[in-house]
Amino acid sequence: MRHAGHDALDGTCAPGEFAATALASRVAIGPSNGGDVLSDSQLRTLAAAMERILPAGDDPGASDANAIGFVEWMMRQGSSASVVADLEAALTFIDSLAMALCQREFVACGPEQQKLVLQRMEATPHPRVQRYFGILVKTTLAGFLCPPEYGGNRDERGWRSIGHTPRVGRIVDELAGEETGA
Repeated sequence: MRHAGHDALDGTCAPGEFAATALASRVAIGPSNGGDVLSDSQLRTLAAAMERILPAGDDPGASDANAIGFVEWMMRQGSSASVVADLEAALTFIDSLAMALCQREFVACGPEQQKLVLQRMEATPHPRVQRYFGILVKTTLAGFLCPPEYGGNRDERGWRSIGHTPRVGRIVDELAGEETGA
């Protein structure tokens, strides 16, 4: 996660160079219930993290493309319990880290504070924290670029932002042209 402006922090978070590493050793970073559903509060935290990972700018961001919709779709499928459990653990860690650094939950932090929390998470050398950070990034990208029927990529915004035209549409157009003799 490298974005311009990472050093332009507003200074309202406590510094603490090793806070994330120390927190990783104190906080339970395993899944809390191993379930296949995230709470509304966890979904809000995830949506905020996704928007910091893939913020809107000249192109749409995670929120614009409804990346969180992909996670909601996964939960409805019921076959992604391990991914959802890892997301739950990641979100618990994010909120714990935000409390340690900013004295508030992640969703209550400003954008610069949220970037700081995610930067610290990314820099934490603990293997599970690294895995959870990777899952956050991969889930964000999956929600941004998945086929819209999987809940994310609203109005194909993710695809359009990278210049992707779905091959299926071209094949259907080609077949329609053959049937009409065009």
